[in-house]
Order: sequence, then structure tokens, then C-alpha cells
Amino acid sequence: MAKIIHLVITLFFLTTFVFGGAIPDDMKAFAKALRDICIAESGTMKEYIEKASKGEFTNDEKLKCYFKCLFEKLDLITEAGELDYEKMMDFAPKFLKQSAMKMIENCRSTTGTDLCDTAFKVNKCFQKTDPTTYFVI
Repeated sequence: MAKIIHLVITLFFLTTFVFGGAIPDDMKAFAKALRDICIAESGTMKEYIEKASKGEFTNDEKLKCYFKCLFEKLDLITEAGELDYEKMMDFAPKFLKQSAMKMIENCRSTTGTDLCDTAFKVNKCFQKTDPTTYFVI
């Protein structure tokens, strides 16, 4: 399952950044399903997600838990309940490795009051570090 998720994310990155957004339907469906699952689990509002994609992070507990949900569903949280930055690096396609490394380097020490808050703050840090590459599923 993790390999399938890795492949889908890699293809999503490749398609989004290399082909300027011509995302195949199956990848759109995967991203939409993941988004829908995490919206349902967290209860956040879609408009908050759209704003976050543009760098406007609404300080909302449900949005914070949305980011945590994404990390969980993508298997990016360790057994110890910490973000797995090494796995994030593994997920990044080669052409984004440098950007991913920069984001992780700058944001690795970011913590919050709980895992939802940490996921939120890490996403804010990622966006601030590289706003041209950052996006929210």
C-alpha cells in the first residue's frame, strides 16, 4: 500500500510541476478521495484548505487536524507519533529533492502543542520556505 501511495504522489508531483497541471483522472481521483477523507475526519472547511494553498493559514483546530490526517494517510507519521521526514524525502521526486530537502531542513525542528498543531505549523513552514513548490492536497 505504501508503494502505491508513493507512486501516486510521485506521479502527482511530476504531472503537476512538469506538465503544468495536466493531472490524469486517476491521480485527481486519488487526491480528491484523500482530501474528502481528511475533510470528513477533521471537519475542516474546503475554503480553509484553498486559502492554505495560497499561503493564508486560518488558525483553526479542524484545519490543523486536516494536515495531520494527510500525514497519517500518507504514512508519514512514525510509530512514536512524530513526522517521518526521511520518508517525506523518499516520496519527493528527483526534480523536487532539493526543494524538499530545503523545506525539511528549515522545518524539521518545528513543533506544536500536539500532532495536529505540529502538522499545521510544519505546513506553514514548508509554504514559507518554498511557496512556489508548496501545495495542499
